[in-house]
Amino acid sequence: MGIVEIKDGYISHADLRRIHKVMRLHRSLGVNLAGASVIVDLMERLEAMEQEIKRLRKGS
Repeated sequence: MGIVEIKDGYISHADLRRIHKVMRLHRSLGVNLAGASVIVDLMERLEAMEQEIKRLRKGS
C-alpha cells in the first residue's frame, strides 16, 4: 500500500509513527487503510507547509 518503506528488513522510527497514526485512524474512526494512508500523507504535507511558512516568516 506504500504506507511505509522497509529498508534492509527494518522500519524507521518515522515510519513506525506513521503506522501508529494510520492504525489509530483505522481503529478509532473506521477509516479503511488506504484512506487512512492518504489522510496521514496529507497531514504530513500540511505540517511541512506550515513549517515552511514559519521559516519564510522568520526570514522576512
